[in-house]
Amino acid sequence: MLASTFGWAQSLPLDFESTTSGMQGYDGASFAIVSNPSSLGNSSANVAKIIKVNVADMWAGGKITSVSSLNFSSASTSVLSMKVYTTEPVGTIVKIKLESPYSGEVDAVTTVTSAWETLIFDFGIPACSGSADLVIMPQPFTNG
Repeated sequence: MLASTFGWAQSLPLDFESTTSGMQGYDGASFAIVSNPSSLGNSSANVAKIIKVNVADMWAGGKITSVSSLNFSSASTSVLSMKVYTTEPVGTIVKIKLESPYSGEVDAVTTVTSAWETLIFDFGIPACSGSADLVIMPQPFTNG
């Protein structure tokens, strides 16, 4: 299980307290807004949850289309952070990928289990600003 809220290094309108437009699971994974599993470390009432169970596709995950207001105009603004809660073991990889018009992906590794932590995704790629599709892949390269 991977649950997340987005606490970006840059401010984006994603908090999952209400319906998030363009949110979808793909390649067999489910992606939904659910109640927060633990308020310790994250006071949000709702979070996004991605589940890969018995999924044969190692790229399965969640996607949010047309995330607006991305500002990757400098290396210092090309950083995203995300609060993550997982029941998977320490060392679980979480991949964030940007698509349309961006083309970058960054991995972060969990350091706790059954608790919230903030993962940092430094794209380090000055690029244009605007909107993009945000892809979240928990445990890439593994079948769920």
